[in-house]
Amino acid sequence: MRTDDTMSNVLIEEDFNGLITKAVLTDSTLPSTADKFSVGCILTNKSDGKVYRNVGTVAVPSWNDVDSSGISEISLPQYGREYYVNGARTDTYTADGSYLKPFKTILAALAVINADSTVQQAAGPADYALNARYILNVAPGLYSDNLAVGNVKYLRINLNGAAISGNITYTTTMVGGTADQYYSKLEFFGGYGTRAEKGNSGRITGAITATRNNDSLSYISFTGVDVAGDVGFATNGTWVLSYHNSRVSGRTTTADAAIALIETTGWNEFTGHLANAADAVAAISLYNADNTEFDLININNGAGSRITNCSFKSNVTVTAGTISIDNNSYKSLLAQTETLTGATVSLIDSYLPAAAAQEEVVLTGAISIAKYLTTIDTSAGATAYTLAAGASIGQRKKILLRVDNGDATITGAFTGTGNTLTFANAGEFALLEWNGTDWIALELGSYLNMAHVPTITTV
Repeated sequence: MRTDDTMSNVLIEEDFNGLITKAVLTDSTLPSTADKFSVGCILTNKSDGKVYRNVGTVAVPSWNDVDSSGISEISLPQYGREYYVNGARTDTYTADGSYLKPFKTILAALAVINADSTVQQAAGPADYALNARYILNVAPGLYSDNLAVGNVKYLRINLNGAAISGNITYTTTMVGGTADQYYSKLEFFGGYGTRAEKGNSGRITGAITATRNNDSLSYISFTGVDVAGDVGFATNGTWVLSYHNSRVSGRTTTADAAIALIETTGWNEFTGHLANAADAVAAISLYNADNTEFDLININNGAGSRITNCSFKSNVTVTAGTISIDNNSYKSLLAQTETLTGATVSLIDSYLPAAAAQEEVVLTGAISIAKYLTTIDTSAGATAYTLAAGASIGQRKKILLRVDNGDATITGAFTGTGNTLTFANAGEFALLEWNGTDWIALELGSYLNMAHVPTITTV
C-alpha cells in the first residue's frame, strides 16, 4: 500500500488511469478530495471494517455504506445496446432497460431501440451498419402488446420462455449500398433442444408481417421457437427464413413481388401450410431444407430448392425451378398427391429414373435419355442412332435390339475413347451408366444367345 500526499488517512491498494479504485481508510473521516477517486471506488474503514462505495462523481465523491445500500443505489453497466424486459415487475422505478431496472413491456424497449436506430440512420450508412445492432432479453411471461420492429440492422430477441401474443410488424429499408449495408437480420431465440412447442421455450402466437420498400436481403431466424402465428411477406426483395429446432403451425405467405427462401437445420416441424390464403400458390422456395416435416405445400419454386432428410404429410404442389432432393425425401414427396408442373427434379444421391413409358425407335434418330428402356428395330435394314450425354451422374440407360435385319449403330460417348455401340443380333442389350463424361457399360449381353453381345469401338 501507499499513501497520497494530499490524503494522509488513505492507503491506496489499487488505481487505474490515475484514479483510485480500491483503498483503506485509517480513520473515520471520509475523503472528499476532487479528482482522486473513480466512480465505484471501494473504500474500507480499517477501524470498524465498514465498506463504502463512491456513488458520486470523480469531481465530487459521495460515499455510501455498502451494507445499507438500497437497490436504487446500485446499477449495472449498460453493455452497448443490450436491454432487458421483465413484465413480472410490479414495483415502481424509472425503467432504463438495465438488468436491475428493466422495461416492463417489449413495446417500451422497442420504442427505445427504434429511436436509436433512427439516430444511427441519420448519422450515415457506416454508423448505421456498425451501431444499429441490439439485443433484447425478455423474462418469462406473456406479452400481449402489438409490436413494431423498425429499421434495425440487427436485432436478437431472447425470449427465455416468454410468449408473444400480439402481432409483430417488421419494416426494413436498405441504408447505403455496399455489401455489408445491404443486409439486415431479425432473430428470435427461444432455447436449445428440439420440440420447441413443449417445455420452457419461446412462443409466438401473433402474426408476423414483414414489409420493405427496396430489394435488400433480409433474414428472419427462429431458434427453439414455437411459431403459432402466420408469417407473411410483402413488397419486393428476398426474405430468408431460417428455422432451427422450431415448430411452425402458422401459415407462411408471400404477396406482391416478395420471395421467401426457407432454410432449416436441427429438427423442425411445419404443420402450417406453405401457401397463401385458401392454399393458393406462394413464392416460396425450400432453399436449403434439412430434417424437417412439412404439411401442405403450394409454392412457386423460382429460386430453387434443396431438400434432404425431409418428409411430407399432405399435398405437394411445386411449380418452376429445380428441386435437388435425396431419395428418401423424394419417396415421401411422391407418396402424397404431388404436382411438379414446370419443376425439374434432380436426385442428390442417385439419378432419378424417368417415369415415362419405354421407347421403341425404328427409324434413324436420337435415343431418348428421358426414358430408361429403349428397344430398337432394324427390320428396315442397318440403322444409325445417336445417344446424348446423360442428365445426371449415376443415370442408367438400357438399350435392347428387338428385331434384327441389319446392324444398329449408336454414336455417343462411351467407355474410354469408345464412340460407337453396335448391336448385331436380336436379343442383344446394353446396360449403361453415365459418369459425367462417358456412358460406362455395366452389362453387355444377350437374352437369346450368350455368344452374342453388342460391342463398343472407337471409330
